[in-house]
Amino acid sequence: MLGGLFALLSAATFALNQASTRRGVLTGTVLQALCITVPMGVPLFFIIALAIGHAGDIFTFSWTSVMWLSLAGVNHFLAGRFFNYWAVQAAGTNLTGPVQQLDIVVSLGLAIWLLGEYLTPLRVFGIVLIIFSPMLTFRSDLAAARGEGARKLKFTPQLRRGYLGAVLSGIAYGVSPILVRAGLLDASPGASMAGGVISYLAASIVLFFIVILIGRGREAISTDKTALPWFAFAGLSVGAAQVFRYAALAMVPVAVVAPILRVTLVFRLMFSWWLNRDHEVFSKGVVTTTLLSLTGAVLLSISTDQFLTYVPSPDWLIAIIKMRWP
Repeated sequence: MLGGLFALLSAATFALNQASTRRGVLTGTVLQALCITVPMGVPLFFIIALAIGHAGDIFTFSWTSVMWLSLAGVNHFLAGRFFNYWAVQAAGTNLTGPVQQLDIVVSLGLAIWLLGEYLTPLRVFGIVLIIFSPMLTFRSDLAAARGEGARKLKFTPQLRRGYLGAVLSGIAYGVSPILVRAGLLDASPGASMAGGVISYLAASIVLFFIVILIGRGREAISTDKTALPWFAFAGLSVGAAQVFRYAALAMVPVAVVAPILRVTLVFRLMFSWWLNRDHEVFSKGVVTTTLLSLTGAVLLSISTDQFLTYVPSPDWLIAIIKMRWP
């Protein structure tokens, strides 16, 4: 029960992070958001690692593990987060959130290729829902973006940029679990927080040099007073989300945690309405896409046996559901 609660809290705080980021990028820039939220992860993870007695594990990783964890940090916390914030700034979280569920499709594809995972009818159906549900409601999204509905927006969503950023961030987030797994392969279970310190530190260092090389240091330190607290809150909320996620995974199986985490799509709608109702699209198409994408993500996250436990089926259907490839 407690593990499931932690997973639900993780989903909620991930959604809160997205909503607060959206509020921040209304007046701030994506670079400013990165320069605040990425470095914040270093002390947050270090404090947690220290509290659970695994801070010393930072110095026990092999150079190979450090390389993989560093790549994971640059990929997830820098590249993935950049495209995520870029998409959120362009079109809001409601339009881009379902498209970002592509991350689980990427993770599954890599797992099939590298880790011997397999496809099932449930997973194929989940992939179809995730990929095609945004296409089913694109016209209604476009109409809402143009202000053709009853509710006028205070911004004009840039759908192409928003969807492109969502796809790219989904790809980056989908690759991350493979990189993290490679980095933690020979580590103890409690060393994951220490690994997070390495990942965040690597992302922060690379971000620092990027800012210097492109000559954007002045922009990075000139975040306005309106955006600054929202970016700071985004950094804290995403840190809390990761803490709840790791706590949940330590208590209950991944097969239980993964579907619950996907409920973040529903929380996004709730927090977006609370914080950004004039700067988000709330069309019927958005709600439909969110529910379809959520269904697809859950089907990809649960095992066949788990599904059949909750959904009793006739023998002929069970035989089909249990098919697998390769």
